[in-house]
Amino acid sequence: MMTQQQILERYNQLFNQYPEAFKKPRLLYGLIPVHGALDEWKEFLPWLIAGIIFIPSVYLLHVYLLHEVGNFLSYAIGILFITLCFMLISPFIIYQIRHSSTHLYQSIKNIPLRITILIILQAINIKFLESSLLLSALFFFSISYGFIGLIKENLFKPHTSSQVLVQLRHIRQACFSSHLQVVKISLKMKFYKKSSAYYPHLQQQRNTAIQTHQTLQKFEKALYQNLKYINLETYIDELMK
Repeated sequence: MMTQQQILERYNQLFNQYPEAFKKPRLLYGLIPVHGALDEWKEFLPWLIAGIIFIPSVYLLHVYLLHEVGNFLSYAIGILFITLCFMLISPFIIYQIRHSSTHLYQSIKNIPLRITILIILQAINIKFLESSLLLSALFFFSISYGFIGLIKENLFKPHTSSQVLVQLRHIRQACFSSHLQVVKISLKMKFYKKSSAYYPHLQQQRNTAIQTHQTLQKFEKALYQNLKYINLETYIDELMK
């Protein structure tokens, strides 16, 4: 296990070695880190934010559609619209996670599939069942998977300080930034023939960017394993000791 001093030293080393990678593209996940599985106000906060954003949005759509389609259908369409928005946005966020935190990606890569299933169930409810209770439950799970599951990150160990959490986020931003650099150079290479004089230079740039990305990902993986419980079972085992 790395100490906080070792983490800081390695972080500063990478920051000085790859300053361009730390130009922080904005990551849209893990905005609220939670120690363990439950952390009082940090559990309540994302639901409060979700309520402030999505409940008024559904209500406004309901008011707009009420006279056209009726009470149940206006609410159902509003909730379906919000869920479809989650479906459109979540693949991009999952893409960010995939190239900035490989361990975290393994745990939440199925979120778009879950949202797809919720959309199908909502469509079935609208067409055949018209159940307000089921509609509310599906809305709850849509927010849980499409919003809460992405902005909140659980299972950080109790000793994890705020400073180290900031450093972890910066490393993840650098991982994603270096990946974007690889993509950018790869696209540029498509406009040059392999026989051109500039192609070997681009190839060298790409290899350097790949190496940078791999180095940063290796440190992020070490940080992840150092700061977090690998899964819920590991967390429960730790509590039982």
